[in-house]
Amino acid sequence: MEIFFVAFIAVAGGMMTKGPIALMVPVFAFAPHFILRREWKQFFRWEYIAGLIIIGILLLPMSIGLYQQYDLHPGKIIHGVPIKSGLRFYYWTQSFGRITGESEWHENGSIFFLLQNMLWSFLPWIIYFLLALFFSIKKIFQQKFFLQSSQEFITSGGFILTYLALGSSQAQLPHYIFVAFPLAAIVTGNFLYQLLETNHFLKFKKPLLMFQVFVYVLLWISIIMILAVVFESVSIYTAIACFLVCLGMFPVLFADKDSYYKILEASFYTIIGLNLFLNISFYPALLKYQAGNTAADYINEHQLPKNNIFIYGMFEGRTLDFYGNHIFQHKNDKKEFLASDIIMTPIDSVNSIKKDWPQMKVLFTGPDFHVTRLTFQFLNPLERDKEVGKYVIADLDGK
Repeated sequence: MEIFFVAFIAVAGGMMTKGPIALMVPVFAFAPHFILRREWKQFFRWEYIAGLIIIGILLLPMSIGLYQQYDLHPGKIIHGVPIKSGLRFYYWTQSFGRITGESEWHENGSIFFLLQNMLWSFLPWIIYFLLALFFSIKKIFQQKFFLQSSQEFITSGGFILTYLALGSSQAQLPHYIFVAFPLAAIVTGNFLYQLLETNHFLKFKKPLLMFQVFVYVLLWISIIMILAVVFESVSIYTAIACFLVCLGMFPVLFADKDSYYKILEASFYTIIGLNLFLNISFYPALLKYQAGNTAADYINEHQLPKNNIFIYGMFEGRTLDFYGNHIFQHKNDKKEFLASDIIMTPIDSVNSIKKDWPQMKVLFTGPDFHVTRLTFQFLNPLERDKEVGKYVIADLDGK
């Protein structure tokens, strides 16, 4: 019983973080399991009411804050759209509104978008997962949609329904699928257990393991090339070090032990090694192209008056607020400018602003690229300038 209530506390925490999807995922996971096992009474447990009360109590402080901030002051602007009710926006429009069309976001609406991104984000296990999901669904059909007492469909069914819900959204980003990764990991782990510990899937064992080695090698080659070519600020010695660490994987693969478990060890070695090199070299170099980072560094270093700094004509994300340790306000009309203002704006806006403020002085010019949307053109140093915009920090009165 204690675990039951802890689960509802966790759901409340998830809803504070990402909204109603935190409640829907458990529903998506357990509902098909109960149906396939014909456990109808599970849908009518009194504990659900107690759990919902717990969730409501824990969400009450945040809900009061939303009500006071938006419902009592309707018309506030979020992403250019006036909000009448903060409660409705957070608990409905921001999540379900993406499916019903009420949300103002309309991008990447294909049902296959998240799967396409999962092909790389779930590496090196994506092939195992797809096979595991296929066999799980196949078994359900073979058993005429009936689960035995020793079987579960929480993970597979939960992933499928969660994916369909996320995939039906008219606005998707690659990381949305991460909410279903724990379910995908369990499905994959179960398949690996059957592959390595039982006689199931014998004909798949050798081809899959050979393919897995190919994936490891391909990943290492890709990272070595990225470190060696993409950014001049990354030392060539870093790429050489990555190559030497890569060589350390082969003694693991050819060690005198059970060949199947060597694949798992090589996977851990690869995942840890690649992420280590990416985090100590690639990502620090990449973030130098993110406007919020470079702007915050300049503002902090030169101790500019943050209350006088405003953003005009650009979306800088939240990195400027985070690294600048200040919530920077926007100005949407040049008529709002004051002589004391310092403006962060795209470089294309400079000439237009100078017509009204000829004494304007550019303090800093930096690159502006959405680092979460990497392209091959950006990764190519010879083509990068075509992908990267520029912004300026300018003092309007030139003093």
